[in-house]
Amino acid sequence: MRRKFLFLCTFVSVLGFLMSCSDDKKKPDIPPVLEDVIGEYASDKLSVKVDGKDADANAKIHVLKEADNTVSLKLTNIVPGVEEFIIPNAQFNTASRSSYVATLSGKHADNVSGYEVSVDGTVDNDVLTAIVSIKEIAGESVEPEQFIGARYKGEMKITAGNLPAPVTIEQQVYITKTETEEPNVFCLNIDNFGLGEDLQLGDIKLDGVTLMKRGDVYGFSAEGCKIDLDIVGEVTLDVKGAINGSTMTMNLDIDALGMKVTVAFTGEYYFGFDMTQWVDVTSGKYTFQEPLFMATSNQAGVYLMNMKKIDSFFVVYDEDEGAAKIDTKDTEGSSLFGVVIPKSTAGTLFTGSFVLNATNTLKSTHFGVPYRMKPTTLKVTYKYTAGEKFYETTSTGSGLSTKVTVTEFPDIVDKCSIAAYLFEVDSYDDDDYLDGNTIKDSDSKIIMVASLTSEGEANFTSKELKFEETGKGAYDPNKKYKLAIVCTSSSEGDAYRGAPGSTLWVKNLEVLGE
Repeated sequence: MRRKFLFLCTFVSVLGFLMSCSDDKKKPDIPPVLEDVIGEYASDKLSVKVDGKDADANAKIHVLKEADNTVSLKLTNIVPGVEEFIIPNAQFNTASRSSYVATLSGKHADNVSGYEVSVDGTVDNDVLTAIVSIKEIAGESVEPEQFIGARYKGEMKITAGNLPAPVTIEQQVYITKTETEEPNVFCLNIDNFGLGEDLQLGDIKLDGVTLMKRGDVYGFSAEGCKIDLDIVGEVTLDVKGAINGSTMTMNLDIDALGMKVTVAFTGEYYFGFDMTQWVDVTSGKYTFQEPLFMATSNQAGVYLMNMKKIDSFFVVYDEDEGAAKIDTKDTEGSSLFGVVIPKSTAGTLFTGSFVLNATNTLKSTHFGVPYRMKPTTLKVTYKYTAGEKFYETTSTGSGLSTKVTVTEFPDIVDKCSIAAYLFEVDSYDDDDYLDGNTIKDSDSKIIMVASLTSEGEANFTSKELKFEETGKGAYDPNKKYKLAIVCTSSSEGDAYRGAPGSTLWVKNLEVLGE
């Protein structure tokens, strides 16, 4: 009996052990599906190495399912200078280890940021572990001539260690010619940089910024630029950005006495002039002003002042009106060594440059600056008062025998003219332009025009003028063009016809394009 009892006990123990082992076995895992990993991974749910180094503490990876059922990976605070980097068409798979895990991978080359980024990761127990590799995309060095004078207007976000929150302001960034001898570089400018109206730090001017082309995108960069800012003193800047169609994106990293400042800018191509910023121009003993990014016939005024024909400039800033004031002046009507000086000389405000040609003054105005879109609308705010007496100046003979005749036309009322001309050029350089003669030449390559004339507007009025084709060809995005805006107080001033005292005020100009 005792032996039977011991056998029974042993049997029960073995059976219990076997049953225990059976309970310990896990049921086979069910492989995860895409919906199991969709979402955002950050903080303790994310472990990222970027080129072998730990990612920023604020790094995030968002796994997205797109409308077409493809997978995208959105990387936040991981790619340098890029707040969000999207990798489309990522791969989702499963792998078996001790249990099933989800795997994610993808690669994307982005010409705007200038980086090729690849990601390999696994999702296990709701934690994403990823390895990120970042490579710069090589580009082809190109000349910046097509961008000289281009401006971009948009939002600038400034982040600094001593700021409780980022500061966002509206700002313009513009490109000018380099003052160096280096090829394929330009000067990047930001006027009145600061942290809002209460803290202005001065102008940023970065010369020697390298331009390169990646596909259809133009990238630019410079490192270790040193400039002086008001209050702060000398700072060091790195800049990296891109121009993609009509959009500029840019990032600035500023080291200001050990304080790190980051600036992110996104702006659209802007061809407008609000007449609020003027620059001094010195010619001999005279100094006059011109609106920023525009030119005037004031240089001719220097010539006439030296001859005692006038005592003030043709184009000035009218503080009371907040506008450019353009005058037609009484210059008497005479001849100097065969050069005709008309009775009525009209002032001109325009895009381009003024290079005085004393023997043929109409050739002094070099109209046009590069324009990279198809213009649709010229917006202008202006008012106009015509002078009392309208004159025409004619001449006969040549050289010292030139005879000048001035005729009054009491029934004619003077008119102002505001017009914009899009014309084809072979090159963006300074030698390809229209002047006072060729702008009305039937052989010119002007393909689109928007214009108005007026005998008077007592109060400021705003107009939107549509560009019309001239019949000399259609806009072709593969060709080069310049755009000339020309504002004058006497529409027939180029023919020596006008009324002294005619005054045109222009408050703003803007060209919209597509």
